[in-house]
Amino acid sequence: MKDKTLQSLMRQGKAIFEEDPATGKSVVRLNFVPLDRYVDLGPEKTDRNACIGCGASGVARCYIIPKQFFLYMPLAWKESNCHDVLLLCPGCRSKVERHQVVRASDVLRTHGARELESDGTCANEREVSPFSRRVVGAAKALLKHRRAVAGLAAKRSQLPEERLREFEGLVLEYLDRDRVEPESDKAASSAGGSSAGSTAGAGQSSAAKRYRRLERQSAIEEQEQMTEGLSNSLLEATATRAASAGPPPAQLVVEALLAEGDEALLEWVRTWRRLFLESVEPGFLPES
Repeated sequence: MKDKTLQSLMRQGKAIFEEDPATGKSVVRLNFVPLDRYVDLGPEKTDRNACIGCGASGVARCYIIPKQFFLYMPLAWKESNCHDVLLLCPGCRSKVERHQVVRASDVLRTHGARELESDGTCANEREVSPFSRRVVGAAKALLKHRRAVAGLAAKRSQLPEERLREFEGLVLEYLDRDRVEPESDKAASSAGGSSAGSTAGAGQSSAAKRYRRLERQSAIEEQEQMTEGLSNSLLEATATRAASAGPPPAQLVVEALLAEGDEALLEWVRTWRRLFLESVEPGFLPES
């Protein structure tokens, strides 16, 4: 239920928040019985909201190609392949999800994804180097220090002068490296970007875009940087950039397939579809 709808019902006295004694969590109690208009739509439309695996109700959208990859597929592909998003009940979803997670981890691992210690699967994140982790910690510590000096945070967040200079030097060292390294990255991305088309802004992550925007903004604060060192906006951007470690692995996977051609991408999609069919064995697929 949407927040706006819930607020409207509460104002009218038709809904209240209560604590569920069984779970201890807050739940919404309705003071009326909603009308079930599906009976008036006929079987053709009501059946559309049934699980394509077993025909059960209580369904939600399920991506045959995991969403982390689907987001970076070419727009033309997503518009013409809507049958790769289907309705599944929780039971049928669990059948395919565990296989999707294993297969997705194998694919992400080949593109530098971070492996989770808990279960050995891979997150859609790049492995961050120890130096980058130190930079993130240093940038955040400097921001906390400045808030403490301004009286906006606890005084214990203030840093001694020696520590302050050490952290500033660490951030400046990262910025110096970052200004040199992207030159080779730009050449590689421009070569791969022409074949990748318009997938997700030619390989730029949202973190990288935000970093560049804030870096341009920091140039306007040149006077502030001369008197106080690094600006707050540049510190925030540096922490974001260092923590991101570049585009997500799922984006790199799709871009590598696009570089090989449409046939390679189509064969890759077919493997996900076969995995879905073998795992769920759907008995209620639409005729179209």
